Amino acid sequence: INGSWPILWQNSRVDNISPVYSKFAIRTILVVLFVFTLSVALTYLALGRDAAIVNAAIMLICATLASLGAWYYVTQPLSDMFTRAHADSMNDFFQRFRAILDSMEDGLVVQDSDGKIIDFNESAMRILGLTDEEMLGRDSMDSRWRSIDEDGNDLPGEKHPAMIALRTDRPARGIMGVSRPSGNISWLSVAASPMVRLESLNDGGAKSETDRQVITIFRDITADRTMRERLEIGVRAVKFGIWDWNIAENRLYWDPSMYQVYGVDPKSAESPQAIFERAVHPEDHRKIADHLKRTIERQAGYSDEFRICHTDGSVRTLRAESKGFYDKEGKPIRHIGVNWDITEQRAQELRILQSSRMASL
Repeated sequence: INGSWPILWQNSRVDNISPVYSKFAIRTILVVLFVFTLSVALTYLALGRDAAIVNAAIMLICATLASLGAWYYVTQPLSDMFTRAHADSMNDFFQRFRAILDSMEDGLVVQDSDGKIIDFNESAMRILGLTDEEMLGRDSMDSRWRSIDEDGNDLPGEKHPAMIALRTDRPARGIMGVSRPSGNISWLSVAASPMVRLESLNDGGAKSETDRQVITIFRDITADRTMRERLEIGVRAVKFGIWDWNIAENRLYWDPSMYQVYGVDPKSAESPQAIFERAVHPEDHRKIADHLKRTIERQAGYSDEFRICHTDGSVRTLRAESKGFYDKEGKPIRHIGVNWDITEQRAQELRILQSSRMASL
């Protein structure tokens, strides 16, 4: 018993086994204490009694000791089995969890309190174009990132979302570009969240700087950004103005190009609705209202031409095209469309028509 007790105590400690089996370990300790106390009590009662009682007490003590030994040799394998089963279960869980992380399209990295990368998934290496050895241990301050902000300016390591999250202990987001080994820039949409190592909390210890980590998830938006830049160039080239009319809330949004089409400063305090109502030619107000009404009744898109009174005093002709969105009951939700100036185009068509008539004469 003296030799087995430390082993039994060591394997029955709550902090050495899974919390799932902690009640089993506590129950084992209580049973052992109860059997030991019973043995001492019976031995005390047997003192000073006749031989039959003493023999019965000795036999009972032996039975008690045998029960204790049997209990230990039964519970010890069970405890080992439970511990192994729990370890296998946790290992299987982490393998499945790792497989899920590696199958993500988004990149994921974990950095320690110094900003050094200590873990990452497969997508992180693919997006950044780095190998295991190049990723592990690299921190946000590494000059090889050659990171830039959304406007193309240099972005130092301390301004990376991960470092901001570590410094402020709050989630941080941002758009940034990082240089790949090939020299190309990968544009990333980044979200970083601080966290504390679970091991330190399970040990009951207080938080410390070495326990703090940050997990960062980022998505490659290079293709989306490139397409958006091309679209913006195209919109500027043909002088398209983009508008978004939220019919349910009766709110109209204009992009900066729309203000240019109407000859208004984008920083104007006047709402797009007010600018539009004021700019539309008085003779075209009724036509636009009737056409829009028929469009909504047909659950179709809007397509029309109308005139506006430009801020320079001229009368301009605009073309409008939009796509409508409706609910299941046919109620309009929103219209998204474009306006562009076709005044010169219509004037050119008129000149060609007049030239054709003169040629016929």
